[in-house]
Amino acid sequence: MIAKKPGQQRIPTQLAQALNELNSLQEQYHQAWLDIESMRRQLYSQWYYFMKNIDEDGGNFYNTINRTSLIPLRTAIAQVGELEFSKNGDGSATVTSKALPFGILSQLNDAYSKKFFSSYVSTIQEAADGRYDDWDDIKVEFANCGVTLSERPPVTTIVEGEAWQIEDSGQIYDVKVEGGIFNIYIPPTDSQIAVQVTNAIHNLSEAIATNNSQKLTTKYNLRPFVSQNYWRANEPAILLTGDAAKAPLRFGQDGRLNENDYLECQPLDFDVETIIDNLKQLQGQIDNLQPEGNRESINFITWNEQPWNPFAFHWSVFFYPCRDAVSGEVQDYHPNQILDNYSLEPNAIDLQLKAGKESSFIESGNTYSGFSLLSPSVGSDLKERIIYYLNEELLPNYYFGNSIPEADKTSDYLTDHFQEIRDWYYAETGIGDKPEEEQVQDPIFVALWAYEEMEDLQCMAQCIGGVNDTLLLAQPTLQLEVDDPLTNDPVAKIFHEQVRWTLGNSLQYKFLTGDIFNPIRSGAMSIGRLWLVDSFGQHKEVVEANSVTTEVVTTYRMEPSDTGANNKFLLSPRLAQPARLNFHWLAADALNEVEMTKAPARTPVCGWILPNNLDSNLAIYDHQGLSLGSIDVDGKWRDAPEVTIERDNNERPLLSNYHLRKLVHYLLEQREEFQQQFLSTLDNSLATIDPESFAEHTTLALLVGRPIAVVRATFSLEVKGLPAIDPTVKIESTEQAPANYGFTEVKIPIRLGDYQQLNDGLVGYWREKPVGNEGDYEYEGNMFYAPQSRLVNHPLIQTEKEGLVYFEQTVDAPPQGVTMLIDPRGVVHATSGVLPNQELRLPGENYNHALQKMEVNFLSTPVLSDRRDKTIANNDRLGIFNQIAIPLPEEPGSTWSWLTLQEEKWSEKEKIKPVNFKATFYRSQEASEGWLQLSQIYDQEDS
Repeated sequence: MIAKKPGQQRIPTQLAQALNELNSLQEQYHQAWLDIESMRRQLYSQWYYFMKNIDEDGGNFYNTINRTSLIPLRTAIAQVGELEFSKNGDGSATVTSKALPFGILSQLNDAYSKKFFSSYVSTIQEAADGRYDDWDDIKVEFANCGVTLSERPPVTTIVEGEAWQIEDSGQIYDVKVEGGIFNIYIPPTDSQIAVQVTNAIHNLSEAIATNNSQKLTTKYNLRPFVSQNYWRANEPAILLTGDAAKAPLRFGQDGRLNENDYLECQPLDFDVETIIDNLKQLQGQIDNLQPEGNRESINFITWNEQPWNPFAFHWSVFFYPCRDAVSGEVQDYHPNQILDNYSLEPNAIDLQLKAGKESSFIESGNTYSGFSLLSPSVGSDLKERIIYYLNEELLPNYYFGNSIPEADKTSDYLTDHFQEIRDWYYAETGIGDKPEEEQVQDPIFVALWAYEEMEDLQCMAQCIGGVNDTLLLAQPTLQLEVDDPLTNDPVAKIFHEQVRWTLGNSLQYKFLTGDIFNPIRSGAMSIGRLWLVDSFGQHKEVVEANSVTTEVVTTYRMEPSDTGANNKFLLSPRLAQPARLNFHWLAADALNEVEMTKAPARTPVCGWILPNNLDSNLAIYDHQGLSLGSIDVDGKWRDAPEVTIERDNNERPLLSNYHLRKLVHYLLEQREEFQQQFLSTLDNSLATIDPESFAEHTTLALLVGRPIAVVRATFSLEVKGLPAIDPTVKIESTEQAPANYGFTEVKIPIRLGDYQQLNDGLVGYWREKPVGNEGDYEYEGNMFYAPQSRLVNHPLIQTEKEGLVYFEQTVDAPPQGVTMLIDPRGVVHATSGVLPNQELRLPGENYNHALQKMEVNFLSTPVLSDRRDKTIANNDRLGIFNQIAIPLPEEPGSTWSWLTLQEEKWSEKEKIKPVNFKATFYRSQEASEGWLQLSQIYDQEDS
């Protein structure tokens, strides 16, 4: 991103375009390496399969892996390139694209009868000497990395037997023997994304330096910022209470016998440096600390058995996904798997299971198991949150009601005076005498009760760690390096080496054969078995297999409606693979260019609409707030005063901004009935919007109306890297369909706007449907969606009152475009139910200037005033005799003007003279038709 001083104007267009290009390339580079990591995981899964089924295909399965996984991966790495960062002496960093090494084989291969390593060295050396008899062996290795060498390129020896250079098509390719490994190097090329990124950084840096060298008030510098996060679903957590979860006395119990919870310490009666000389005195002091009778002492504990110190648990769960099953066999996902069984209700952030849809869960649960470390801090964390809540919600009222002095209001006041505060609240509200059903509805009562319970509650907790990975049948684990020490096949040895080097430092996994691949976490789950393990190797079965005696309590949202569900708990739909909901602005001055900067470098505002309910028309402004014209009550276009806009054969204005023109043409084509209903819809929606920043903006346009920004955005559903596939499936061909069982085609509902959330600024939107040229679009079905409006009786306007309004998006689907009408001061939310919400907010620099510049016109017809003397008016057009007198309120910082339309042409602006309220002689009157225009007064510097 580009950093600049706050409150300054927008960055220059040249810098904005270069910055957006750089961020787009960086995002492509980042995504390409995420895809490469997915391909590495696929390569490892195929190698893993090969090692477990080594006799398949006559033991030559590595040829298939080479063709389907290894070569595509090496080619992808070579095509993307890799960035390299180096720190300069002044603390700045330099970004370059480095040459990529690819290991071919090691010198260890010469231990076999076919000395391939020596053969490769001889071949490259012979080529340097002009002999290309075995050149195909070198060519094929470069081809496996996506590079096609010519038949006889010049080869130069750099170091005899160690380093060579191949010159081909203007590129230099290094070949080296390093550490006993024969390596080829792919140099940076203009086609690599990494090179394009470095070029973009260089170009932008030069443009910034040129800009900063000029005598301008605003200086810019280039700074990095973190890209949008991918989100992984939280795993279900287990809270354990009772004796099994109780920690031993030696852990966290040191202050149990002290009121302040601190360890009770005994001072020595002598200098510790003389401890050797005072051993008898020390022994006597220890003996005196012996407890009497059955009293407990922090210093003396008699072990009657091995202490119980739980630190981990083994878990086994039954998973009942929301999937179809035929004769017990789980079927592929169908596109409506989620939509048929879950709904995204208004204002909800999670998908909710539809009534009776537990029947869509598979009957026989899939079994998964794993291991998690326990955390004893859950109790203290919960207490801290309760204390924070009570400090915010209860303590101020207690202070006021009991006149507590400021000096006494310490940070520990609640814990030090808990009983007094509790009794006061009970007395003030009478909550202690109310039925239990009413008590649980009072959050402060619940918090007070919970705090008391937590004082003595022994508990431990942890997530069911690795559930998401387990559903994808790939658990991260420590593994030996990729190799087959038992094979004597030199070709297989080369294969294993190339797999190992190509995987690099990629995380390795244990693949779970025999389990079911479930990339969408939905349905229900139950605990099949839970064993606590302590640091001495002891274990306790908390939940035993086939046991129904253990009570499992869950939250009300996770509790199934079926009371006989055998301790099942519901799971809200989530993607097991990390994913994100992309939600970005589209640049207003381009057909389909995504804004990739943190704050939009180029404005996404295509123009403005200002509803005029008095005249029943829509005023149209460009993105800078300049009036262009209006759509009148008869559904016709009328140019703004002193503005002439060329029109097409259908009398539609040819506005300069393509997207604003499309919107205005759409409104003109829908005729008067739609336009009046559209005005009503805008009014209804605006009535439910009250942005938090309302008080910060008191511009003229906001005082007399609610300007609506016309903006465009795009959103998509994206997983991290390539979509997950079943790693236990053998890949036999590059044409083989990915084994994802259709999860990438499952439709996810996405809702734009939060209905009746005051800070949400979405007024309405049109869905964009791609047509014709790349990037062009039309409004899908001509339908306008207004989720914040009440019911409107028109077939082309849909509101939340007529049913849920949402998009349907899949992982495989391309990004969806949308043209939105928004209150610029609000936030636009996008909610999917499976991922955290995303929001878009317009920075003030995108709209403040436009709002200040807007001129507002009011139709005033007829106006009765003194007849003006045309003769005098012609000689003194700005004289007092040419000024119309109208009583008008004063608007600070603004001025009133009078305009009339004469023969389809606008007159020049006329000043309005104040009305004389004193008694005067009667003069002849005239009726005038025209418009009152309220304009902002600018200082000379602002103009």
